[in-house]
Formats: sequence, C-alpha cells, structure tokens
Amino acid sequence: MMARFSTKSGARNLSEPHPRALIIGYGNPLLSDDGAGCVAAGILEKIFQLSSIEVISSHQLTPEMAESCSLSDLVIFVDASRGSTPGEISCVPVPDTSLEAEASGRASAPTLPSFSHHLTPGTLLATSWKLYGKAPAAYLLSIAGESFDPGEELSAAVQAKLPQLLDRARTILGTIFSDLPDI
Repeated sequence: MMARFSTKSGARNLSEPHPRALIIGYGNPLLSDDGAGCVAAGILEKIFQLSSIEVISSHQLTPEMAESCSLSDLVIFVDASRGSTPGEISCVPVPDTSLEAEASGRASAPTLPSFSHHLTPGTLLATSWKLYGKAPAAYLLSIAGESFDPGEELSAAVQAKLPQLLDRARTILGTIFSDLPDI
C-alpha cells in the first residue's frame, strides 16, 4: 500500500528518497489506560531511533503539532479508546474532510477550533493543510481501555495487547520504510 502525501500543488509519490514519519501518542498517563498512547510512544521512540521518525508524547493534541505533521509523509496517532472490548486494537485512516471538501469545491477552508482540548487527528491535519499547505497520510491506532480511573498503571488487558499495538505501528511505518527493526 502506497500512502498519499497531499500538497496544495498535488500529490507526490512516497518512493522518493528520505521519507519522514511522525508518531503522536497522546492521553493522560495519570488516568490508567488513558495513558496507553503515551506509553506506546515512549516504547516506539526507543525502538525507532531514526532521525526520519519523530515521536511526540503529549497529554492532548495541540495546534503546534501541525508543523510536524506538515513535515511528515506519514502520521500515526496512538490513543486509548472507550466502549470496545478492553485491549481491542483498531486502526483507521484519518480522513481530512477539509481536503476532500476543497478538492470537490464544496468548501474553501477548514474551520479551526478555538480550544486545543477539542483538537482531533482530522482537525490537526486540516490545520496542517491550512497553515502549511501539506497534509500527510495518517492513521489513528487505538487500543480499548479497561480502566480510566486515577492511576499510572495500564490494566492487564491493555498491557497484554500492547505488543500487538506496537507491531501494528511498525507495519504502518513499513509502508514507507524498508529497514525497520523488529519489535
């Protein structure tokens, strides 16, 4: 699968040299499984010590991350989710509806949120597009949490599935990098 990289002037093929990836793990590490994205980001940062892979761990998505998105060919958002079977992993492409709307002529520009607390992966990509003219292919990799109570430990269900989450991130990165270390 070849990922897309959109710019306001068109798409470019990621087989060009020097691909860059961004991993953003986010959540509250003081609320048990809500911190799974940050834990995963920390582990991935140790595994992939490549200058072409930037890893950010944060409490929440912030507008400042749009610049890093714009410099990347691929972004992986890693977060915990609620409502599914604890430990269940999902991976979905992050649609940037503002790009689709602009391409079809239905909208002129994305509306940016007033507060960063409401920033979603799609809105962050729209911000990247609006401010820098670039929006990379992106995926939301999430793991269903069991406990969101105060605490710094991940639940047993999330800990047990963390290796699969990390392997899924490696698989996604493998779409643009050929020499990645095993997890």
